[in-house]
Amino acid sequence: MALWCMSVLLILGFLSKFDLGEAQLSDEAALLAIKREFGVPGWGSNGTDYCTWDRLKCGGANNSFVEMLDLSGLQLREA
Repeated sequence: MALWCMSVLLILGFLSKFDLGEAQLSDEAALLAIKREFGVPGWGSNGTDYCTWDRLKCGGANNSFVEMLDLSGLQLREA
C-alpha cells in the first residue's frame, strides 16, 4: 500500500509540470488508471467531470486540477 501511495504522489508531482491543457487531460487519465487498477467506487461515471467524483478536491485554474485525493478507508486491492 505504501508503494501505491508513493506512486500516486509521484504521478501527481509529474502532473504539475505540464501546461494547463495537458495537465487537465493527464489528471483525468491518471485518475481513470487508478480507478481501473483498484476499482475505486463512485469514480468515472460517463460524461461527468472528474472534479465531481467522490474523494477528490479540485482547485487551481478554473477549479479543475486535483489538489487532494483521499482513498483512506477503502481497503483497495488490485482489480
